[in-house]
Amino acid sequence: MQDIPAHDSSFASVIDLEIVQPMGDLCKLLADEERVQEFVFFCNLLEMFKDAGDEAMVLAGVFELSTCAFLGFSYSPAAQLAVEGILDRAIVIAHTMSAE
Repeated sequence: MQDIPAHDSSFASVIDLEIVQPMGDLCKLLADEERVQEFVFFCNLLEMFKDAGDEAMVLAGVFELSTCAFLGFSYSPAAQLAVEGILDRAIVIAHTMSAE
């Protein structure tokens, strides 16, 4: 995970920095690439993470995110790298949440 300024290390800030912002960038990339099914999936998923203060919704979003590997989506190399990065960060966050 990226370093977060000491003054703002709340759960919601971490979700915004680690998941929401990168997923927003991914949605823009998918739209630019005209990958409609992938775009719709990740935009819908992005909505689950926007209320980052709702830990149950974030955890549900992480589980839903993990299904993207089984949906038969096709990604450009740039999109694949972005998806993998988001998945990696989401796994770390979910692991941390389950440890608490």
